[in-house]
Amino acid sequence: MVSLLKERIEMQNRERMAPLIIVDYYEALKELMTGLLLMDGFKTLNHQTLIEYVGEFTEMRGYEVTLLDELRIMRNRVSYDGFSADPSYLVRREGDFKAIMGKLKGLVEKRFNSGH
Repeated sequence: MVSLLKERIEMQNRERMAPLIIVDYYEALKELMTGLLLMDGFKTLNHQTLIEYVGEFTEMRGYEVTLLDELRIMRNRVSYDGFSADPSYLVRREGDFKAIMGKLKGLVEKRFNSGH
């Protein structure tokens, strides 16, 4: 699922589709966080709890956890309130989103390969 979301992110017009790209980044990151949680034998439907878990039980730093929560809030505003995120938000944060995605993917792969 993460690979498909990443592919869709790359195909979209950054200026015009910024709100949807932001939602896709969140969904991809959420899938990776959910994978970590499941590998530890837990499950939650609460996204805030998911982010808190990742912040407490992984190598994610405070800034990364704060950004994940910021992205969660932005995703909710876009998805539920019809908020149209400014493309400049995507421009400013996309590098961070990609870095966090890479880190989470690495954590998932590491746990998977260690049999955890």
